[in-house]
This record gives sequence, C-alpha cells and structure tokens, in this order.
Amino acid sequence: MLFLFLIQSIYAIDDSAATSLIQQEILRCKQYSIHHETCVDNIRSSFEARFNVHVTCAFTSDSETVYARTWWGIVEPNYGMIMCGELTYVAVNQSILNSVSAEAGSACSGQSGYDFNVCANDYINSNGGARFCAGARSWNLLVAAPSKGYWSGWGGAYSYAGSSYVTAFCIYR
Repeated sequence: MLFLFLIQSIYAIDDSAATSLIQQEILRCKQYSIHHETCVDNIRSSFEARFNVHVTCAFTSDSETVYARTWWGIVEPNYGMIMCGELTYVAVNQSILNSVSAEAGSACSGQSGYDFNVCANDYINSNGGARFCAGARSWNLLVAAPSKGYWSGWGGAYSYAGSSYVTAFCIYR
C-alpha cells in the first residue's frame, strides 16, 4: 500500500490532464490576444490552483519549425508552443547546455528548418540532457527558429544551436 502511495505522489498528474490544461489556456490566450508571458504565467497559476503542483514552463512563438522533448506541451498554429514540467530546484548548467548546443549546431549543419530543429533536439537530448540537468530526474527541451521565447519557473536556460534557439529546464518526473 505504501508503494502505491509513493507512485501516486511522484506522478500525481495524468499527462493528458496536464496537456489539456495547457491547450485550454493557450486557446484562451489566443482568443483574447493575451501576451505570451502573461499566458505562461497564467498556465503556471492554473497548475497550482487545479492540481496543487508548481511547474516551470517555456514558450516560443515558433509554431512552424519548433521541436520539443516534453510530456506536457502544445503547439498552437499561429500562436506558438508552450511546454511545462513539474518544478524541481535544479538549475540547468549553462556551460554544459552551451557546449552541447554548439556541438548540435555543427552536427546538424546540413539540415534546415524543422529538420535541423529535430536533429539538434535529438543530439542535445542524447549527448547532454543528463549532464546539464545533473541531479534532476529529467528535463524539457525545445529547439525553435529565431522567435520570441520566454520561460517562467525555476532554473531554465537559453542557448543556441546554429541559429536556432534552445530553451531547457530541469523537471521532476
């Protein structure tokens, strides 16, 4: 019985419920022309109010070529992408993220647009995620074309893979 309680405590939110919350909020933000930063902060508040869970979230206005590694995220055409994850107090190691992002830029240099972002995201995940979020259970990562970007929560970081923007934060999962 104790084991079951621990599992439920660690994974308290169903992925589909979390994704649904993000989708509802993005649609509301898009409908009422709510600024992206405010939308992200509203989503964080909604997670706290509805699920009693603190989250870190990130946004990019790139809805065409963005590629992300996340369990809770939505791409909304003509608005952007928002991803969230359960907050952990482990900050991204900026120097490791910068290094592996630069390596990804070189490794994927023969690609462009969406294909480049997929390649860079996969490269960074395979070669650096566990290092730039050492001490955390997991991480969220998005790679997007140059666009407006924002993160809110704890310990996130930005970097570049070629000319693409990289946003990462550590999560408890």
